[in-house]
Formats: sequence, structure tokens, C-alpha cells
Amino acid sequence: MDRMRLSHLIRIFLLTGLLALSVGGCREEPEPIVITPIREDVGISETPLVTATTERVIADFETLDGWYFVSYPPEVNGYLTQSFGSEPVHDGDFSARMVYDFTQTQGTTAAAYAKTATLLPLNWDELSIWIYGDGSQHWLRAEFIDTTGESFVGDLATQIDWNDSWKLCTIRQSDLLALRNENARRHPPLALTRLYIVVLPGGKHTAGEIFFDSLTLQ
Repeated sequence: MDRMRLSHLIRIFLLTGLLALSVGGCREEPEPIVITPIREDVGISETPLVTATTERVIADFETLDGWYFVSYPPEVNGYLTQSFGSEPVHDGDFSARMVYDFTQTQGTTAAAYAKTATLLPLNWDELSIWIYGDGSQHWLRAEFIDTTGESFVGDLATQIDWNDSWKLCTIRQSDLLALRNENARRHPPLALTRLYIVVLPGGKHTAGEIFFDSLTLQ
């Protein structure tokens, strides 16, 4: 992609409300950094082009730069941090830990988001991430935005039905659905904007935590 086209695409994303913000980092003593809810958006982090057959680590969560926590509705409590001590890690030294509490939102839809703004290559087929589940049965999804500002979503897991173990969860780009206009077509490149768990009004509004590690593209 030439420099002028890349600059144009980034401006389009920024006009949709993804404003620059720098957060995160990590420290080892005495506790890891906790990223609590904030309302600003973050800037897009460019990733190099890759071929469709090459796996690439997009986020290893050795730091949480460019990630932050948001919840819906405001009654949902939670935060985003790094693993600490003997907490689960799949690769490297750290994973990301998202803590959530849906107990004050009975009868409504509630969600906890790990937000980012990562511009993805044009030619990826699958996005995968390792998830350490809590058996909550909550819905696990990912959301993307294209160059027109249209949002697209896909399921990493329809239910988090595994507990105290890692599972590789995968989304195919071809399976993404438009969030607002079901007939909308994707205009790549896409930016990953959030990973999130959601409970519907009839579901169990519990509190818990999940860990995630090694976000990759193929």
C-alpha cells in the first residue's frame, strides 16, 4: 500500500472517532498496571502486510499499550490488566486479564470491552486468540471497522463454556457480519476495534474474569 493511500485510510478511521491516546505499559513491582474505564478512543496501530499463509502475532500482551477497558451499561464494573505472578499465561511472560461484573445489570444486555484500534493487513483469512475461560457461558465476540466507517462483528465463541483452561478461538474474515446494515460489504483494510464479552437480558449476569494471549492473523 503506498504512503498516500495509507494516510488517507488512517484519516478515514480517525474521522469515525478513533482519536489518539497512549495508555498502558507494564511494571513488575509490586503489581501490574490496571487499565480502568476511560472514555477516549485510541489511534490506529499499523501492522505490515503479510501473505495469506503467514501467521503473524498482532498482539502478544507483553505490554497493554493501545488497549483499554470500556463497559456497557455504566453499571458494569471491571478493568483490564496484565497477568501477575502465577496467573495464566499462554505465551511469553504475560497475558491480558479482563475482570468484569455484570451482577448489577439483571434483565438488560451488558458487555465488557477490551478496546484497541489496530489496522490489519488486506489479505488475512483468520484472526485467532487464546482465551482462558471462566465457564461463564457468556458470548465472546470481536468487532472491526472498515474504511467507510461500517462496523463488522464476528463470534470468537457463542459461549465461554470452558473453565480454567486455554482454548484457541478463531474468526474468519468471510464470516463477519455488518453491525448496522446487514447488506453492507466490507471495504478493507479493516481495523480491529474491540474484543468483548456480552450477556443478553435472559442470561446469567455473573462476575468473573478471562485471560487472553497471542492475537494472530493467518
